[in-house]
Amino acid sequence: MDIGAIEFSDPKENKVLVNVRNRLNALSDSSINKMYYENYSSRGFSVEEKRFALCADMCCISAKLKSDRKELGLTLSQMARMLGYQGKHTRVMMHDLESGKRSIRLPQLRLMMAYTSGYRPSDWPK
Repeated sequence: MDIGAIEFSDPKENKVLVNVRNRLNALSDSSINKMYYENYSSRGFSVEEKRFALCADMCCISAKLKSDRKELGLTLSQMARMLGYQGKHTRVMMHDLESGKRSIRLPQLRLMMAYTSGYRPSDWPK
């Protein structure tokens, strides 16, 4: 399997795909094996098959982050703050998560799941 073979019909999704593909191609085989094992806990696949699976998953997560943020009615900066990012570059960090340039960590992914399920902390943007 070749991650170069993945294509989407939407040009915006293809930009996410290119970002994720570039990030995964830059990783060593041992890093890919470690990432795959941490996420799937299974063995027996080639490094390229693992790279392909990780690429598909990372693209889906990036697209879901963006659609969930919009559904919640939050700006990039607001969503970044609600995920615990601080500082003057919060908007850029959130954009990088949505565009596939950066991976979301498990605690932030859990927060997104809570927010989309209806949880609202006391400092939720109005």
